[in-house]
Amino acid sequence: MVSRAFGWIQNPNNFGKLKKVVQIFIKDSQYYNDLINGELEKIYSEERRNELLNLLLTDNSHIPFDDLKGAKRFPDGFEGPKTRPNQVAFGLVQLAAGNPCEFSTEKYKTWTDDYTSGAYVDWALTLNFLKIDQNNIVSITDIGNKFATSPKGSWKSSKSYEASREEKDILVNAFIAYPPAVRVLKLLKENKQKNGSKALLSKFRIGHELGFSGEPGFTSFSEDEWFEVLSNQPVTSKSDFRSNVEGSSDKWARAIASWLAKVGLVTTEKLHKLINSNDEYTSHAYKINMAGEMALKRAEGYSKYSPSTKYIDWTMLATSVTNKVYVRTRRAYTIKAIQSSPSIEQIQYYLDERGLFEGIGVLKADIKGLIRFGLNIIDENKKVLLKDNINNFRIPNINVTDELKDRDLQKIKSSLQNQLENMDPADIEIIEMAWKKSPTKSKNTIDATLFEAKTVEIMKKYIGLAGEHLGGPKKPDGFLYDINNFGIILDTKAYSQGYPLDITQQREMQDYIDDAKNKKPGIPKNEWWRIIPSTMSNNDLNFVWVAGDFTGNYLEGVKNTHIKSGINGTALDVETLLRLSDKVASGQMKKTELPALMNNARLSLV
Repeated sequence: MVSRAFGWIQNPNNFGKLKKVVQIFIKDSQYYNDLINGELEKIYSEERRNELLNLLLTDNSHIPFDDLKGAKRFPDGFEGPKTRPNQVAFGLVQLAAGNPCEFSTEKYKTWTDDYTSGAYVDWALTLNFLKIDQNNIVSITDIGNKFATSPKGSWKSSKSYEASREEKDILVNAFIAYPPAVRVLKLLKENKQKNGSKALLSKFRIGHELGFSGEPGFTSFSEDEWFEVLSNQPVTSKSDFRSNVEGSSDKWARAIASWLAKVGLVTTEKLHKLINSNDEYTSHAYKINMAGEMALKRAEGYSKYSPSTKYIDWTMLATSVTNKVYVRTRRAYTIKAIQSSPSIEQIQYYLDERGLFEGIGVLKADIKGLIRFGLNIIDENKKVLLKDNINNFRIPNINVTDELKDRDLQKIKSSLQNQLENMDPADIEIIEMAWKKSPTKSKNTIDATLFEAKTVEIMKKYIGLAGEHLGGPKKPDGFLYDINNFGIILDTKAYSQGYPLDITQQREMQDYIDDAKNKKPGIPKNEWWRIIPSTMSNNDLNFVWVAGDFTGNYLEGVKNTHIKSGINGTALDVETLLRLSDKVASGQMKKTELPALMNNARLSLV
């Protein structure tokens, strides 16, 4: 099984560096000759230089992935911080994706770290300029050969490359074969048709509708919630917030839209919103132009055009979701099933034969995800029509065992997708968000903010509450309300082991309740309580903790908070939140029944 996953790229965006990566595979290309004639001298050791030189001279058409990407290496005897800027060059693409020599006067500036080099190889694989076999050996494709040998564009600076007309033509062909890029163009075209030629789509609105929306790897902030939180940031923090606070799907949207902009298919503008009398903006908003519309017609086979063949790979069909090997395989065979027959019954039978059918709700969720991935699929209830031509991609042989298939979270999600007919599958993915443990502190902060925002979004979208995602120091994560009935002070906790509701969190909630009751100017300084409607009495306030699950003496914490504050509250797990939301959305419950469920215990629908 291929160990490398590609298909979703965040950071690489320089077509000049991409071209150098692909030219490594073409003997006597400009960058191949650069390597042979001096670039390899930047490799940190003579032994490693000779290994790579021998590889290029003997067979540069098939190169092991690790020799391309390089590795984390530091100077011999180095005692400083083991950070990316301090790495030495070890692989070919660490040189190719570094700064061009003509813009660098210091030797260390002309190569990059192994993370960045790996991302550039992934980008070339994603656009089908390169391909990788089951032994992780990389080679060039026909379209990659055309790109590598096309007339060169021009470097404007070490970070800016203007592609030539010929390069742009090849890149456009690659993009209309890449389903997520087609999806971005389609969303922009639909927005133009609905809202006019001046209408913009932010990376957040695109991210909400891109890929397998909602699951880890495809998280997205609500645009409205993001702007609300931005408006509450100190002026000195707004720039960092705009740069760093985004979901993974928002990053995919930003990256893809930036590529499309560089080849002239979309334009980029700032999107402004007036929030609390302040002008707020994001720099990442887009609209399609005429060239983009023509490219979309080619992609979809409109009018005189035959649809472009879409290039996909098994690894593109899930990223960070739990049990991703199984999920990728289920979705891959779903594509094969739709290619085989448009009948929903035949598709079910095809999957069931392979131990992959988990219910109609899961199947419909996967189909919706494949549409958001960028495949031209028409879902007509009992028929599913695939309008695209797709490459004959390979699915690894796996044994679909219960252990592989029935991970706990996957089992819960599959059950909910089959039962909650009124909910978007993207919102059911909050199950994974609630249990996610991030590898770094900064990533954990963003993931926690995503969980807060998604919780507020679900309660507004399905239960019909008003309110805002707040978050930040001295503020609850949100305040939601039904104007004539009740308000909710919301605190969310994304814990990988369940939430114990410790004394610190109880004290924080008590502070929020005191702020909401007293409404004293200047306390706290952010005066978050001004969101509470003036007609709402203190008796109408409630508190709610939301988590994946609760552990320890959490019930005692809920009761203690009730006794000390004099208001009612509850502990609400995300599965129950989803079931509650579905009941209200379907009309089985009224939102006015919600206060009765907040009875100072765990919220139950039984």
